[in-house]
Amino acid sequence: MCIISGKMRRLSDSQIDRAALPWIPVQYKYDGPVGVAMASVFPHSRTHKKYGSAVAAPRLARAMTWHASAALLSFAGLQLWGVVALARAPGGQVLPFVALGLLLLVAIPFARRLERRWRDLAASALPSSGLLMHFRRDRSRLWRLALIIPTLWLGLFAVAAEAASFF
Repeated sequence: MCIISGKMRRLSDSQIDRAALPWIPVQYKYDGPVGVAMASVFPHSRTHKKYGSAVAAPRLARAMTWHASAALLSFAGLQLWGVVALARAPGGQVLPFVALGLLLLVAIPFARRLERRWRDLAASALPSSGLLMHFRRDRSRLWRLALIIPTLWLGLFAVAAEAASFF
């Protein structure tokens, strides 16, 4: 809570009647004029609280770099887990090569392009709330793709391997 005008001070323990108000650990007394408007700021998301409303582009570019590297690690980890789980399936010997190809041909170029975009924005953009909106959109797109693509293609491979075992 932010007080627009006036002062708020903490009462000492001798001024607090502990018997009457035992559940209140600390009391504050308002010393400002009566009828003063009180204002409070409630950020609408954790990103807003962390980065503020008008954020410098270099800070967002640095954050996007961290998100891109973590998303690539998650992508590779999900693929590794899926490849190990499906290695004994029919056609499973080809699976590590397809996973490596998907990582090298799809995931890494996408993450590098996104990182390059934010590096270029950091070099040329001024702080604005529009950048924060684009950052959130790019971050959510990055993480959705990093978690959905390996799950989807490994699921399709598992279904195809199961179908091949029936014929």
